[in-house]
Amino acid sequence: MPYLAKEVEVSLEHSNEKQYLRIPGPTEVPSSVLRAMLRPMINHRGPEFSTLFSSVTSLLSELIGPGMDVFPLSCSGTGAMEAAVSNLISPGDKVLVASSGVFGDRFAAILERYGASVDLVRSEPGSQVSPDAIREKLEQDSRLDYKAVFATHNETSTGVTNDIKAIASAVKDHPAVFVVDAVSSFGAIELDPAWGIDLLVSGSQKALMSPPGIGIVAVGRPAWSLVETCRSPSFYFDLKACRKYAEKGQTPYTPTIPIFYALEQALTLIKQEGLENVFERHKKLGSLTRETVKSMGLDLFAKSGASDIVTSVKVPFNVD
Repeated sequence: MPYLAKEVEVSLEHSNEKQYLRIPGPTEVPSSVLRAMLRPMINHRGPEFSTLFSSVTSLLSELIGPGMDVFPLSCSGTGAMEAAVSNLISPGDKVLVASSGVFGDRFAAILERYGASVDLVRSEPGSQVSPDAIREKLEQDSRLDYKAVFATHNETSTGVTNDIKAIASAVKDHPAVFVVDAVSSFGAIELDPAWGIDLLVSGSQKALMSPPGIGIVAVGRPAWSLVETCRSPSFYFDLKACRKYAEKGQTPYTPTIPIFYALEQALTLIKQEGLENVFERHKKLGSLTRETVKSMGLDLFAKSGASDIVTSVKVPFNVD
């Protein structure tokens, strides 16, 4: 027991150390969000968790907008990306991936692992993916072979925000399902499923101001049609099982309960500030950061679509 007491004392001491994170994520977490995680464990099959689950999904739905079924999964953002692939794409399906960096390429890699036939539309490093290039590829698909189009909203590796509204417009005349990785952008940059987004993935550890541990998948009606016919194996990430358990206010498997508490508090803070105010705050801070970087004589890596939430800077040639 004395050893345990000493461990707790050291833990509390380190918890008070301020971290100034200058990384794309995890982001710094508000103190009220950290405190929310100190609540006791509860029965994840009992009414207390059902209430918590309903609160989190309701708050997420308010941010996302109507017409989407929202599922918080106990995983990272990459887990949410894999959930999208494993529930939509069958082996041999043809898909189109818009990539402007590492995370666009990650979608392609996951798709290839599940046996998809992947076509890539790449941008130049530091540039946005061209919606016209996406439109051209889809117009060439006379047999309508493409089952889905995958795109990254905010490419963390390059600090570039892609024009998802324009890409959605390019996809709308094709029956392909449009899937968007919004892991780093959701809750910080405007993103409306009404533009034509059929499935959206995100995570707790970026703009949602929470620790890592919850991946988010929002599924619209066109995406469900692919889910129902998908032949890829999926156990932990089975969205049909998620839908069944969500009706009872539960998750199929043991959830990350402390992160649910944290995310509920963070989403409440966002709701209190107002989403439009959150967007505007990020615009102002993003612009200020870019201008300050340039005033130091440094160059931005982003050539087009410079992100308001991740600023990428070229390292001078003489700096290690």
